[in-house]
Amino acid sequence: MNSLGQIQQIGHPVPYRLASLNTRELYPRVSQLLSHGGFPNKKGSDRITSGVKLMTWNVLAQGLTHGFPFAPEGSLSWDHRGPKILEEIRRMSPDILLFQEMNRFDYLMESLGDEYNGSFIAKPDSPSARFGEKADGCAIFTRKSTIEVLNTYSQSFQYMNQVYIAQQLFLKEENRQILAVTTHLKAFNNAKSQLIRQNETMQLLKVLHRFSAQEKIPIVIGADMNETPDKFCYQMLKQSNFKSAYDLFENRDLPEFDYYTTWKIRKRPTKKIIDYIFYSQDDFVVKDLVLPPKNLGAIKIPNWRYPSDHVALCATLQFKN
Repeated sequence: MNSLGQIQQIGHPVPYRLASLNTRELYPRVSQLLSHGGFPNKKGSDRITSGVKLMTWNVLAQGLTHGFPFAPEGSLSWDHRGPKILEEIRRMSPDILLFQEMNRFDYLMESLGDEYNGSFIAKPDSPSARFGEKADGCAIFTRKSTIEVLNTYSQSFQYMNQVYIAQQLFLKEENRQILAVTTHLKAFNNAKSQLIRQNETMQLLKVLHRFSAQEKIPIVIGADMNETPDKFCYQMLKQSNFKSAYDLFENRDLPEFDYYTTWKIRKRPTKKIIDYIFYSQDDFVVKDLVLPPKNLGAIKIPNWRYPSDHVALCATLQFKN
């Protein structure tokens, strides 16, 4: 326990002095327990017990692994990255996995199919396919033992190349339905791309409002929005009564935690918050969060120790009532 609350180590720590380019163990992660108010819980909590554990992750499509000049040779091959992705999933052990830039869906299904149901939609004009790889898109995996898939809605945004999946799920232990959504908004930091992201966000909100108004279903979203929290897309979701599970860290209220969701070096270093877990804030409270790793080293990610240029986010949510 530190001054900010109860933390739990995830995985086996590797001393920083040993974290050379040849070290291949996943970076250690810690889980931060939060109180009902969404703040670090200094005393722990016996009021929050069960919940649904969500993981969202842009796993870096295999066709898009070029352009990382400092990544060690061999570290971006699928023979290395595939098992590392599975290792990160298994140590998080989520109930619901929400993926972006997924283009090895068959590999994940073969590896996780005994435990999870899976659904996938490819982008109509996938950047990964342009480089000779399988088309990338979005995917949802749900734990078979605790979740029943009632309906799946997947499509591309109108006149856009980006896609989303929305699944209506029944949580057996909670005896409740939720809608789980994954999407990946348009990339690039220019005026045209910003307008496309705004359009995509408004289209998505129309779909979500139909469920929240007509079906009264709590909603969770895992997204790579390609925008920081101060921009339009985040603010639109916030105004529509969605809250980010990591909002306390995004707003820098806890300076001890160096929060980011992608930290890479291509032509220049890039450190941003662009990945999110959102939830309908009338329906859930956050029980705990898995924080990004520290001490990435000089070359940042991806590398031998982490298979993507984005870190996986993982949060446990509990129904308010």
